[in-house]
Amino acid sequence: MGNTCSPDKKEGDSAPVTDMDKQAAVEEAQEGGAQPGEKLTQVINAYQAENERLKKEVEEYKTQETVRQESNQADSANSDELMRELETMRALVKQKDQAVVKSKVQAALFQHVSTMKDAANAAEVLKKGTLEKFRKGGKAALGKAAHEKFVEVSLHKGSRVASGFEPGVIRLSYAETEGAGQVSTGRVVKVNSDVNMAQKYKGRCFAIEFLVDGINKDLVFACPDTDTRDSWVNTFQKGFDRVRNEAESMNENFNLTLTFSKEKLGIRVEEKVIEDEPLCLDAEQEKKEDEEDIPAPAEEDTAEKAEDKAENAEDAAPAAEEAADAEKAEEEVANEPAAAEEEGEGAAEPAAAEEEPAQAAAAAEEKVEDEEEPPCTLTVTAISDEDLMKKGLHESMTLVKLNDTDIKGLPYSKQLGMLTQTEKPFTITFSGPNYLKLGQETVTVFPAILKQLTAEQENDAQVAFKAIIKGSQFEEELAASNDKNALIAELMSNQHKLQNLLQSVSTHSADL
Repeated sequence: MGNTCSPDKKEGDSAPVTDMDKQAAVEEAQEGGAQPGEKLTQVINAYQAENERLKKEVEEYKTQETVRQESNQADSANSDELMRELETMRALVKQKDQAVVKSKVQAALFQHVSTMKDAANAAEVLKKGTLEKFRKGGKAALGKAAHEKFVEVSLHKGSRVASGFEPGVIRLSYAETEGAGQVSTGRVVKVNSDVNMAQKYKGRCFAIEFLVDGINKDLVFACPDTDTRDSWVNTFQKGFDRVRNEAESMNENFNLTLTFSKEKLGIRVEEKVIEDEPLCLDAEQEKKEDEEDIPAPAEEDTAEKAEDKAENAEDAAPAAEEAADAEKAEEEVANEPAAAEEEGEGAAEPAAAEEEPAQAAAAAEEKVEDEEEPPCTLTVTAISDEDLMKKGLHESMTLVKLNDTDIKGLPYSKQLGMLTQTEKPFTITFSGPNYLKLGQETVTVFPAILKQLTAEQENDAQVAFKAIIKGSQFEEELAASNDKNALIAELMSNQHKLQNLLQSVSTHSADL
């Protein structure tokens, strides 16, 4: 009893070295001739153990750093690989996107051709029937066999295009039978009933100049008899007459007078200089301007008036002297202001006369300025007021009158000044060809993706279009053109040219 329990102490265990032990060991070592004691040995052993532990930690840190660097290198390599894979994926996606856009552009172009075909199918059929067609036309047809073909002649009316009005055409189609899938078609340029044929075909044949994809061909057809031939030839001639009459009518000008009362006119105008054309003025204006432009008579009148006044002054001088002698000095002094007053009145008349040459000089100067600025017409290039469009105003119409005054042919600054300074309300008379009334649906109403082809900034649709036409004749024409947008617009409005282009560049593929 009374004993306390404590954990068994393992052999070799020693109490940790404290700072006091270290101090005691140092004092013991400082005593001269002293042998190392137990405390000093413990301190040395403790330092050695601490050094070993620190070395192990350093080695462990080095190992960890090496592992970390190796891991970073591996991560970097993996990252580079990932970046390469990402770039590859991006390239594939871009290529795929370009393929999708190209496919969309092709589909839109084919759809546009289909739309124009539908419009073409609405053309008026003038005549159709079965005729004999020779394999070769003209003299080469002599002795050649003829084969029956179903022939159809149709009239296609003219249309408004970007460059103006495109006249209608007479088209001829022929096939083995009516409703056959394979049809040859082209534009008829000329018809000739006088054909050098074999005796059995004399008097019942006609030849046509046939235009297909820009290439002229001669076709010869044989009818059952002369009357039938004359009927076909007359059909062509009447068709040509209708095409010509329509073109003349569409190119005739019409006038439209509108009243303007709003602050803004709602139109944008552009100057079109008139080359080698006299000013368009009526007789009254020409007479008025001619009178203003002749200052010589005014100068002669001024000189004559000055001479008359000088003579009157000389005649009045003796009378004034006699009056001066007869009167007294006081009266002479009193008459001096009156004389001065008379001289002032006399001086006022020449001053007034001097104003007339000044006005004539100003008119002459104004005329010189007008002559330096060329005559022009103002053309409507944009309409921002929808009410004006509803009333029949179209772009490309020209301004010819302001109220009752002709302005067409006047200098640009003068026309603009009259339009901006004339008090509203006033009327403007516009003029333009009849084909403007047709609108421009066949040119401007494209699918949205096709509008991008003529955009100012390059886009995906334009890149795809370049890929579509690569290697084609149209690509060469586009590269050589100074107005690429106009050429593309012309292509979009020409069904057969666009169809031939698509057929020449389209390829068929399939994944099997």
